[in-house]
Amino acid sequence: MARKNKDVDRDPELIADMTLLMLFLLSDKVGRGRSARWVAPTHLDANALDQLVQDKLIEDNGDGSVTFTEQGLDSAQYVHDVFLETADVVDMLEERLLLLLALQHTDPKELLNELRGKKGQPAIAAKGDTAATSHAKNASSKNSKGTATSTTNPTDGYDPAQDQRAFRIQLTLRGYGNPLCWRLIEVPASYTFLDLHVIIQECMRWLDYHLFDFRFTNNGQKRQLDEHGDMYDDFSDWMTPEERKRQPVKSFSRDVHLGEIFPRTRTAVYSYDYGDGWEIDVKVVKTIKHRDHDEPLLLDGNGAAPPEDVGGPAGYADFLRTINGENGPERQYLLEWSEDQGYLDHFDLKDTQERVADWRFHLEELTKNLDQRGA
Repeated sequence: MARKNKDVDRDPELIADMTLLMLFLLSDKVGRGRSARWVAPTHLDANALDQLVQDKLIEDNGDGSVTFTEQGLDSAQYVHDVFLETADVVDMLEERLLLLLALQHTDPKELLNELRGKKGQPAIAAKGDTAATSHAKNASSKNSKGTATSTTNPTDGYDPAQDQRAFRIQLTLRGYGNPLCWRLIEVPASYTFLDLHVIIQECMRWLDYHLFDFRFTNNGQKRQLDEHGDMYDDFSDWMTPEERKRQPVKSFSRDVHLGEIFPRTRTAVYSYDYGDGWEIDVKVVKTIKHRDHDEPLLLDGNGAAPPEDVGGPAGYADFLRTINGENGPERQYLLEWSEDQGYLDHFDLKDTQERVADWRFHLEELTKNLDQRGA
């Protein structure tokens, strides 16, 4: 597909995802039984292929082909499903790629009609949710100041009690990376984003002293979920009409379930403590169709999380230099202070799992406080 502007920055994550999708579409099953493998040619973006090998989604066979790992095959199927179920797929892909998708699954004309929609309706009409109805569901009202609010639920009819899925989610802390701080969790789809906030707090050994929000794009619409929705949205008085239009639709985090957003939206950014400015990349890496648990699970992780109120990435760097330097009054003070903050200088899987297991106590306290504030 020709690019209109050669200077436009390419999205490496999108390129890697599309490369994985193309490998999946071009792959063939080799062998039988337990020795069977899915093999694909590698006449694709070399940098994206290197990234997929590094992420352990594929293995380079050294002969011009690659083999999917188990995780890679699962991720490829997921990416494939997401792109087919995206209402904007026709705008994203050329007809030749649509035809390739069609040839892999069903009669080409039948799938092209489904993707484009009959009688001018966009993709996924056959599944009972055209892009037109999807946008209608997402339609947000405007408050008196002209900023978007969340009076319309974008997924009316969603029943969390009937959702038996779970999401495996990678949490990666931005701002420093030696070692990289990440956690891998598994959470029921019926949980709310407020639940996810509490679970993240436990995973990072934080104390929920500060405000937070989740930001993402869903069905082409910017969304922001926090603990108060648009209750205190008074900044729009100083905004121009154009600035108001660019503002995200704001909702209460406890009113939106993960299953309403994921996996169509695959990534989000969790922001915590606007003073320190911590940001965590939230990425759905796997959807479990039928979960076998109703509680969150911490599966793995790496790297110590910074203590509360340490001063953001720069303050944390200073903190580490001091506690790892020569002994003295300042070092001793910071060691005692960080212990009071619950800080550990390494990731302890078992200890953090125990914290996550007690997450409901933290949630009850937070919910009680929100109720008292009328949030």
